[in-house]
Amino acid sequence: KVKGLVEGQTYTLQEVEPAEGYVKSADIQFTASSADKDGSKVDQHITMIDKIVDMSKIDVGGKEVEGAEIQVVDKEGNVVDKWTSGKEAHKIKGLEEGKTYTLQEVVTADGYVKATDIEFTVTGANSEGKKENQHIDMTDKIVDVVKNDVNDKAVKGATLQVVDKDGAVVDKWTTDGKAHKVKGLVEGQTYTLQEVEP
Repeated sequence: KVKGLVEGQTYTLQEVEPAEGYVKSADIQFTASSADKDGSKVDQHITMIDKIVDMSKIDVGGKEVEGAEIQVVDKEGNVVDKWTSGKEAHKIKGLEEGKTYTLQEVVTADGYVKATDIEFTVTGANSEGKKENQHIDMTDKIVDVVKNDVNDKAVKGATLQVVDKDGAVVDKWTTDGKAHKVKGLVEGQTYTLQEVEP
């Protein structure tokens, strides 16, 4: 029951701090009702709806990827939430309706390619006044290398490396007959696979 209101006056209901795991709701402006024409009065009820924005770090098969360091930054570059991906979707903290943010993978889970940033806007109420939770998937992929001979048989003992466009080594390993998940790759970047020692 809101105290201190005067009939006919307009007020703004604000969420100062959202509950854990919820998006900060947009303000609601309302006018305290007066008596109608026949002099009767009715109670007013205002509902402020909170929504959730969560994200999953998944592989190409849709399974949650654990161990990636993720952050969300606002338009000014301020980090509003940071966490390590786990077995379940993460409820993003510090968001406000109507604002745009960028989801970034800071450190990849072992053996995965670093995903490109995802920009998203937190939606508010639709034209019918309804709000919907939002879910964002950031998908990680794997690039692996197998060293084979001309008979398609796996070769052991060769030293291979991957270098970026500037010639910096991003991963180096000795083949063991199995596929090697290349580390240190970023989506959209071009690399060169080199055999250092056959």
